[in-house]
Parts: sequence; C-alpha cells; structure tokens
Amino acid sequence: MDLKQEVPDLRSADRTCPQPSSSAPSDHVSSSAVIGRLNVRSFLRKYDDVIELCRDRRIDLLCLTETWHDADSVVLGRQRRTGYNVVDRPRPRSADDDLSVNHGGVLVMSAADVSLSPIAVTQPTAFEVVCAQAAIGSSSVIVVVLYLPGSEAVQ
Repeated sequence: MDLKQEVPDLRSADRTCPQPSSSAPSDHVSSSAVIGRLNVRSFLRKYDDVIELCRDRRIDLLCLTETWHDADSVVLGRQRRTGYNVVDRPRPRSADDDLSVNHGGVLVMSAADVSLSPIAVTQPTAFEVVCAQAAIGSSSVIVVVLYLPGSEAVQ
C-alpha cells in the first residue's frame, strides 16, 4: 500500500516549515501548520512510509489510528531519535503474551519544532482516545484523536 496516495495534498504553495532531525532550519516563519490524520494499520510495518509522508508533505502534526503498537514498541524510540515528538495510547493486549493481537492504538506525532505535551483524559471503554497540547510557534492547540473500533457499540 502506498500511503502517499491515501492523503490529499495538504500544502499551500507558499508555506515552508522546518523539518525534523538534521534538516536545515527554515528562514521563513509561518503562522500556519499542516495537520494530518491517517489510519495506518500497523505503524511498525509502515514507519518509513509515514516518516517519508511527513517529510514530503511537510506535516507538522500527524494523528494516527490503528497503530498496533505497545507502550515499549521500538518504533516509538526510533521515531523520537529521528527528531519527532510522540504522545500515544497503545491498546492493551487481550492476553499477557507477545502472540495476542493488538490491532488498536492511537498516537499524535509532531515535527521537532512543535512542542507536544500529553493531556490526561478519562479512558472510555468503547473507543480509544489520546489528547495532547501542541505549541506551534506562538500558537497552541489541543489535539484529540478518537478511534472507534467497529466491534464495539458506542456508549
């Protein structure tokens, strides 16, 4: 699956922004930000595609659902080492082993120049949620990622 074909063009022609990691800083400061959402269906398997998508589209803040990750997933450490910030909520496994299925999980990731802080929320049982405050330049927004698995009734 090519993730780049699933996401519409979110860029305005005149907007530039700093990139994470070792990219040179931008000399153009913008008051806008590019925010995206993607049902990734396994972040671990598509990590490189997601990072390429963020760099190509200059996405400042990306919300992911169906990440299929655990709290100690190597992919999150790798993501942080490459200059991204992460606030996540993995879906708890149904059994205490490495073989059980974990098809849920939500997270917010941001470029290095975006400050990202978790906001504690009561965790519902019928859907998954993660909440974060993102500071982009002099602006601050609250981002909420909700994922309702089709197997659960809304409460």
